[in-house]
Amino acid sequence: MDKNIFAIMNEGQGEKVRFSTTENQIVIYNAISSKGVALSKRLDEEFKVTDIVVTSSDVHSDIRDENSEMISIPVVHFFTTDKQHIATISKGVCEAIEGLAVCAMLPTPENPITVKFVKAMGAITMEVISI
Repeated sequence: MDKNIFAIMNEGQGEKVRFSTTENQIVIYNAISSKGVALSKRLDEEFKVTDIVVTSSDVHSDIRDENSEMISIPVVHFFTTDKQHIATISKGVCEAIEGLAVCAMLPTPENPITVKFVKAMGAITMEVISI
């Protein structure tokens, strides 16, 4: 997995789809065109994830200052067996996805992985419950 998938880039430099575990056009379209449910609203719940798509979003480098420089950040989208779409910009979750790839534990519709998103020491991260 290319480390640039999760890099913060200049505005407009992030690929529309930086990474995907699927070629399903509907899933990819939904990741690009829909925000999904904020992961921060779904902490401590278990989800059976079938697909992960990483997209780009151009935002202000300082969210409190609309005159600040625009940057492109990764957005991780999770799609579940019960048709939920959950999204996050959490750095901890981005690092967890890299770990999944290193361990060859990426989900598929045929082999979903069960995960739980937790907040630990002020950061949101992801635990793998089962594969």
